[in-house]
Amino acid sequence: MKTCPKCQELNSDNATECFKCHTSLKSAAASGAKKVCPHCGGIYAANVQLCPECHLPLTPYTGSVTPDVPKAAAYGSVTWLYIVSILFPGLGIVLGCIFVAKDDMDLAKSLIITGIIATFLWFFLFQIVSCACAGDAAGAVSSYKPKYY
Repeated sequence: MKTCPKCQELNSDNATECFKCHTSLKSAAASGAKKVCPHCGGIYAANVQLCPECHLPLTPYTGSVTPDVPKAAAYGSVTWLYIVSILFPGLGIVLGCIFVAKDDMDLAKSLIITGIIATFLWFFLFQIVSCACAGDAAGAVSSYKPKYY
């Protein structure tokens, strides 16, 4: 697919002019036009329609890139995903499955693994606390001596 340099309309690969505004498409094909993601700032070939990272439509590359979301903000949101995955392991596993559907396999795998490990840690922590509490309760009951009047 060729993109019109004037109106950004998609045209077939063998088109010589834009069907919408009749601008010549030969210069766009010869210049090796590129596209950029307005969200993350990634630069891709002209034949790519959606950003592989953000899954948003690409715009023509003009030479300067100013992403909508700074990289620091993106890393901050990932940190919150891990915190949620540790505090609520089941939710972390569900979030991992959601990121599998979004084709972000690295984040998906790590969230699922974090959720599974956190599940075991929460289980063992619960066992330790419940055994400690049960031991105190048993000791308190066994040391109880009723008074007879």
